[in-house]
Amino acid sequence: MTSRIDLGVTAVGTQLFGPERLADLDLSVHTIDVALRKANAATNAGSALDPPIMEGLNRWGLTTRYLREELVAAGWSFDNPRNLARTIHPSGDFAVVVTTGDESTGLPDRTPGPKHPKGFATELAVLGNNQLALELGPLVPTVRQGRAIHASPPRTWFLLFYADVDCFRTEVSLPECFADGRITKWAQRILLPPIPRAPHAAVPETVRVQWTTVVQADTIAELAGRSSTLP
Repeated sequence: MTSRIDLGVTAVGTQLFGPERLADLDLSVHTIDVALRKANAATNAGSALDPPIMEGLNRWGLTTRYLREELVAAGWSFDNPRNLARTIHPSGDFAVVVTTGDESTGLPDRTPGPKHPKGFATELAVLGNNQLALELGPLVPTVRQGRAIHASPPRTWFLLFYADVDCFRTEVSLPECFADGRITKWAQRILLPPIPRAPHAAVPETVRVQWTTVVQADTIAELAGRSSTLP
């Protein structure tokens, strides 16, 4: 069983974890770091003549591309049903979707969400996290060489990133509720160390959590007993 750092439960019932939890998803801080910094460098090479919206679009799109480059080489696959850019684990059990997060991303005492409203594909993905037998219809990928060849994954995690002044605040989180174009609740959040935007700066090894939410002792004990069953 992979070692995890369980940071407790927020007031709204979200389980918080440190970056060690990424290993359970066959992900790593290094993989996410490489994708984000390559995307940031390419985005920064843009021109002042570019429309202002291009910076955010490029950083999101290139982060998705570079994350896929790392993961497809390790046996992952990908598809884009209804433009939901999923990167799918070799087991087919879950997928990861990159999205630009809002200013609450990476902060344990806040409820983060995507920066922009999401559409029907994201809503179906969140519903699928709660109803594993849900028929996702249009989200089931077609069979194409080099892309996803299995049925739609039952769980969709989101890699959220927020571009702060000197670093990216990031997390890999499992959404639970969706309303009015927004993800409104998360079942689990894996908080990552800040990723510096400077090309060669080191990533901190741990997440320092300053958090005032009271966590009941019996809740922590329950989570510890359930740790081996987490996806």
